[in-house]
Amino acid sequence: MKIFYQMIDELGLWREMNPDKKQYTYYSTPHKSWSQLDMIWTYVEIEQNIKEVEIEINTWVDHNPIKISWKGLKKRKWMLNQEILKEKECFKMMEQELEHFLKRK
Repeated sequence: MKIFYQMIDELGLWREMNPDKKQYTYYSTPHKSWSQLDMIWTYVEIEQNIKEVEIEINTWVDHNPIKISWKGLKKRKWMLNQEILKEKECFKMMEQELEHFLKRK
C-alpha cells in the first residue's frame, strides 16, 4: 500500500512522522480492540511545512481526534472579503441567515 501512495506522491502523515509509536484512533466496544482507522493523507511537498502530527485523547466519541501543527505559520485575524458584500444575492442570503440566527437566540 505504501508503494501505491508513493507513486501518487502522498503520505500518511501520522505514520510517517511517528514511525515507532503505537497509537490508535478508533476503539471498537463490541470487539474491545483499537484500530488506526483515521488517517491524514497529504502531498509530499507539504510535509516540510508540518511540525508535528498527534493523536489526541478521546473523551466522549469512539474516534480520537488528530491534530496537525504547522511550522512557522502565525495566527492571523480572520477578515471578511468585502467584495462578497457587493454581490446582492450573497448579501441577501447572509442577511437571512443572520435574522434566522438572532431569532433562535
